[in-house]
Amino acid sequence: MLRPAQSKWFEAYVPRGETVYAVEALARTGEVQLELDPRLMAPLDVYETQQAIQAFDNFCKKNRIPPPTDFQTPSHLSGSTAETAHEALSYLEQWLAESNSLEQRKETVESEILNLNLLIEYLDAIECSDQEMERFHHSTDFLYKGVFVCPIAHPMSHTINNASPASIVSDKHEFFLVASLPQQEHLIRLAADYSECVQLTMPDWLPKKCPDKKALITTKLKHLVRKNVHLEEEIQRHQWDKRMKESFANIEIMRWFLQYLPKVATEKKFCHITGWTTAEQTDKLQHILDRSHIHSIVRFPVPPINAIPPVSVLQSWWTRPFRIFSNMLPPPDSNEVDPNLLLPFVVPLLFGFMFPDIGHGSVVILLGLVLARRWPQTTVLLPCGLVAILFGVLFGEAFGFHDIFPTLWFRSIEHPLMILSLSLVIGCIIILVGLVFSGIEAYWRNSLRAWVLEDAALLCLYLLTLIAIYEPRAVLLMIPALVWYLVGSIVVLGSIRANTVSQVMGRLLHSVFKLGVNTLSFLRIGAFALGHAALSAAVIAVASSADSMIIYYIILVAGQVFIIAMAGLVVFIQTTRLIFFEFFTQFLRSDGRIFQPLLPPSSPPSDTNAVRSAT
Repeated sequence: MLRPAQSKWFEAYVPRGETVYAVEALARTGEVQLELDPRLMAPLDVYETQQAIQAFDNFCKKNRIPPPTDFQTPSHLSGSTAETAHEALSYLEQWLAESNSLEQRKETVESEILNLNLLIEYLDAIECSDQEMERFHHSTDFLYKGVFVCPIAHPMSHTINNASPASIVSDKHEFFLVASLPQQEHLIRLAADYSECVQLTMPDWLPKKCPDKKALITTKLKHLVRKNVHLEEEIQRHQWDKRMKESFANIEIMRWFLQYLPKVATEKKFCHITGWTTAEQTDKLQHILDRSHIHSIVRFPVPPINAIPPVSVLQSWWTRPFRIFSNMLPPPDSNEVDPNLLLPFVVPLLFGFMFPDIGHGSVVILLGLVLARRWPQTTVLLPCGLVAILFGVLFGEAFGFHDIFPTLWFRSIEHPLMILSLSLVIGCIIILVGLVFSGIEAYWRNSLRAWVLEDAALLCLYLLTLIAIYEPRAVLLMIPALVWYLVGSIVVLGSIRANTVSQVMGRLLHSVFKLGVNTLSFLRIGAFALGHAALSAAVIAVASSADSMIIYYIILVAGQVFIIAMAGLVVFIQTTRLIFFEFFTQFLRSDGRIFQPLLPPSSPPSDTNAVRSAT
């Protein structure tokens, strides 16, 4: 129940004449979602395979990609010959895009290294003059300014010489300080390229004082040099990865196939039914088809490349009214907690605490019963109204009056600090549940070690902070928890550098600030509970000042309608906000897609594309 059920890819082979009956039998299970397998789209055709191999060869020739020198075993050929060749070309294109991305990143880092080295040389040439730094490094609307670094022995363009009122010569380069009209910026840049000059870039992160500039530039250079080395190593690893070699090996197998089997005859006597199933027992689909007297073979092969298995979330009757919340977000994947299990408890709790009144809660239930006939989604008002009645009984409120029913606990309007404290307690419990769920998800994703080293320490810090409110000695336990977080974060990062501690502290401050804001945000439920009580008291006070009973009841009824309509809407909006931004953000990523079962013929189709999946 806590984890969405992940579906499995299935493939059924049935006689073409029995396809309709087979699809109907599978649909009646409610555990099948049809989806077209792209590997079955391409027929086994020699011409198409030849074209795919030719496209692969042309791509290699155009981009100058030589075949690997060492031998690699071909991968498992799961599709047709043409499909396998297309997959090899597709991966080669992806591989080339990643190679180009790595090369571009390396060029960017090398350009930054060159600029910083020239910047240090320039600072030495001007003898760290802060005034000189400010003169030619900030263009205005009326003047284009810049510093160009040129080789000493290269002849300079007249454009640069005319636009440069001064120049500074170092041992290796000459720095031209350029100032000209904005209209000449393009000509100056062209002249700089002709003279083999580069424009010096001043980073925004430079401090004001020149000695600080050189120290920070030196630190940045060390970081960039290490980054450049890592990129070079990554480029070497990516140069001939296993999948890349398999693509070339698969193409060679296809060449052999075309050489010895130039033509393959296929008689389409069978139909392939493919898709996803949530059946727990792998032989269930086979038994369903056998009971329907359909001759078939059901297999569970590897799903298509890049296919995302859909998940089945909780569909119980008591969770269905709250699907209006979960449907606002993409569904979770199989490694996330199903939010539909939590919403039936969290939504009524927040709504009822902010809307505590026996009379108003009864009206909300009545509205839910009436509107549910036309809009089934409004059945969510039933549990919300019920919890509002329960809190109304505790606080002794009925349409704002406190003398109709006895107060079982206390009157909210008379104890505002108690209400705000309760709202914080509710918020802390909800946030703690979300943090625990993030640990469960880390276990499902096989990343529990990183969660224990870092996020678990943050959870302890948050819990100790809450305990310290009532027991100050708990502050002493926060010190080992803080050390736990710092050491764990350094272990997760995998290296200790000059900025590691500051990076870890920054992440800690960000997490603490986020949790603090999330916690304080739950004060709004106490504030709205007090506001609801105050608004009810104000309506009763205004109605009591009327001179006649008729006006009294008119004001009272109109005020109650206004409170139920406006306050109820605002409370519903605030409940939604707290769930999405304060609760779901602790553990939910919504990276999956929902399982949509094929409906039997008696039900209206939910997906018109599903019929095309049986081909």
